[in-house]
Amino acid sequence: MSGERGDCGHQLICATVPIEPDCILCPCGCGEMMKVGADRAERLDVIPAGLRVLVTIRPKYMCRTCAGKSHAQAPAPEWLVPRGLPTEALVAHSMVSKYGDYLPFYRQAGIYRRQDEPLCAIGPSTMANELDRSMLAAWSGRAAALLAPVIDAMTAELRRSDRLQMDETYLPVLAPGTGKVRKDFLWAILRDQRGWGGSDPPIVVFRHSRLRNGKVAQEMLKGFTGSTLMADGHPVYDTLADPKKTARPWSVAYCWTHWRRRFVKFSQDTPSPICEEMIRRIASLYAIEKEIRGRDPATRVAVRQKLSRPITEALRPWLEGCLQQLSSASDLAKHIRYGLKRWDGLMRFLEDGRLEMDSVAQFGF
Repeated sequence: MSGERGDCGHQLICATVPIEPDCILCPCGCGEMMKVGADRAERLDVIPAGLRVLVTIRPKYMCRTCAGKSHAQAPAPEWLVPRGLPTEALVAHSMVSKYGDYLPFYRQAGIYRRQDEPLCAIGPSTMANELDRSMLAAWSGRAAALLAPVIDAMTAELRRSDRLQMDETYLPVLAPGTGKVRKDFLWAILRDQRGWGGSDPPIVVFRHSRLRNGKVAQEMLKGFTGSTLMADGHPVYDTLADPKKTARPWSVAYCWTHWRRRFVKFSQDTPSPICEEMIRRIASLYAIEKEIRGRDPATRVAVRQKLSRPITEALRPWLEGCLQQLSSASDLAKHIRYGLKRWDGLMRFLEDGRLEMDSVAQFGF
């Protein structure tokens, strides 16, 4: 068994399994044949995850000459769960499985119960009885409390950013005591400067809320000093740009992906030449953005002014002409008016090389 470093930088564990022939004697009676080469084949194998018992021993030392007056012992390490069952690695694995890999706690508990490795001091039957979803959730809560200062530091770093992205998505949550699922929301505040070669590292902070309104957004952005916010066209963000409702209004740049998504969904149910043409024109803007991603802001603005602006200047009169052909009550007309109403915010990326066409929709929202 040996280790090789892969392209991703991770250490790959390699095991060599030789397969020898049953006999290496020459059929002619000449004796043993000589090895002249080998055929090599590589396949990707897996080592299934397994539980183990980590036993911590702290030896005690005492001086015989002093009659027990002098002694030494290493202090007991701090545990995430005092006098509890899990190591920090097990808690981290459980949290990554749930929040990164979307594996609920009850499924994790079932996976752990299937572990066949003997657990010396505890025993598999005890593990099967004790390791349930409520225990995993309690561990996650303790870890979240310890991670709170990290989240606060990330939020403080975001507060000094001038341009941010913000979005929210529906989050189903079990309502305690009712047996039903309620509709909550997961909010995200993001900074990503990789599109224009900025030096600040990307950061995203998530917040859970029962509501989806302007007051929640204002509270989340309290203390932020930025001036430009990229978001979708939900009325929540209109509140942030309204000087009558916000003490320090934001300049909101609206997301093209959210607008494009309306035409894509409409065309899936109702074939429409207008939708096809709209999607094609937006695709031409995306193609320009792909070419300038990572370039400096001045270069991005120059290219956008030369190539993207003519596309957008031709887009608005064409859409206004399309409205004349459609019923004002049609869904397609509503999708067109959605963008025309937010036209200034959609065009802000043309003037600022530090802005993208998309909000956090590109990150899965």
